[in-house]
Amino acid sequence: MITSDECILYKEFVDKYQSYLYPLMGANISKYYNPMNEVILDMGTGPGYLSIQLANRTGARIHAVDINPAMHSIAKDEADKAGLAENISFDINDVHNLSYDDNYADLIVSYSCLHHWEDVAQGLRECYRVLKPKGKIVILDTLPVDKSHLKNMKRNIKEDEYFRFVQEAFDESYTFEEIEQFLEQAEITEYTLEPFKFTPEDFIEAMDELEDQESLWVGDQDKEETPSVTWILTITK
Repeated sequence: MITSDECILYKEFVDKYQSYLYPLMGANISKYYNPMNEVILDMGTGPGYLSIQLANRTGARIHAVDINPAMHSIAKDEADKAGLAENISFDINDVHNLSYDDNYADLIVSYSCLHHWEDVAQGLRECYRVLKPKGKIVILDTLPVDKSHLKNMKRNIKEDEYFRFVQEAFDESYTFEEIEQFLEQAEITEYTLEPFKFTPEDFIEAMDELEDQESLWVGDQDKEETPSVTWILTITK
């Protein structure tokens, strides 16, 4: 678990280099929301930006789940600023041993968190256990990349204290084959696993929020020659 100071540093990194991702992520993931749903779990909420997006875009009760109390403090402050604190529960929980009842959540989402799980198969089992029948789990995370790709990214993120978060994410990431092994160990069979890129519809949906965002990577999304470094796993119960 990272320290309070490291949590603040991580938020600074996200605010400077990845803030554009969350309107797009909210637009994309909210498509999995069914108006009949009531409960969404955001597993590993970090600074809370995805929870805020989902609270703003859906009528569901959002549970912002994180094991780190310092991250929750940051996420609560951000939800207060957005005027959405009453729509979000901030739950200190361990993905390996969730406190929720069986069949509790309609939708479980997670962005850039799975690579932190100590036991991925157990984390998947727990998410599946608390998911309602016909519910969905949507997880996005990074694929391993070669050194040349990291070197290109380092040209954009020059501060070592920020770049280490990118470096660690890729160092800890899993291949498709490894993820499929975790799913087999968790006895989950109904899923899709594929490379992820935002769609043109996501950009249109998030356009108003992106007007003031400047990103070094967002323009690459439409380039066919740019390989995806993100995967999306969708599980149906």
